[in-house]
Amino acid sequence: MNIIVDNYRVKEFFFRTFPEQRTFLNNLDNSQILELEDTFGDYYYCYIFCNSITGEKKIVLSFSCDLTPDEISVCFWSGKKIVLLYLGQCLYLIDYNNLTIKPIDLTSPIIGFYQIDNNNMLVLEETNIRTINTKGEIIKEMTTDLIVDYYIKNNNLYAHSEYREYVYQL
Repeated sequence: MNIIVDNYRVKEFFFRTFPEQRTFLNNLDNSQILELEDTFGDYYYCYIFCNSITGEKKIVLSFSCDLTPDEISVCFWSGKKIVLLYLGQCLYLIDYNNLTIKPIDLTSPIIGFYQIDNNNMLVLEETNIRTINTKGEIIKEMTTDLIVDYYIKNNNLYAHSEYREYVYQL
């Protein structure tokens, strides 16, 4: 499968050992490498952002974690050249145009993301709802019981726990 966002194709590389990942990174020519240095785990990854037509590498994102490829969540912030990368306990806001990384600590596992508008993103966790801006700042936040169901209607997120309904205005 090819993933193309903002004219960049994203290639995922998965390694079982740190030396394999290091060798791969050392063999890349003239690439901007962003390393998530505070990540730890048994699996090693590199995501390469290439021009979708020419194949020219823009950046290489390197990290490790205990999640398998199917458990990692990646969200592209449309029109902003920002990637949200979920690696378990932390969400990383990565601006691949300015080459900056902003970690956001999470209180519970991610359910999903929803782009509210160009400048705001909803981050839905199992026990927390928050809106962040493009700088990774928390604009609004609500703590909840364990969310078991949710939907969006009339610019509101309706989240249900076993005992209660929460209404979060987008």
